[in-house]
Amino acid sequence: DARRVTMYIFGPETLFGFMPLLDNGPYPATAETITEVEAMVMSKQAFHAVVREHPDLCLHPLSALSRRLREAIDQI
Repeated sequence: DARRVTMYIFGPETLFGFMPLLDNGPYPATAETITEVEAMVMSKQAFHAVVREHPDLCLHPLSALSRRLREAIDQI
């Protein structure tokens, strides 16, 4: 309905936009910067290759996802 809602304000070195790497769906939001940003991008294929070689690396995005889910539940 064309509403704009600020969901998160990320700081330096924050992982975001990784949901499609985990569930193959589209990212459900857009991002906008309020300051100059330097971002790193990883393709799904590269992410999966790294996780196959280093499975423990998957814990970081899962932890971030868990924190954001808790925050969303707290807001509800």
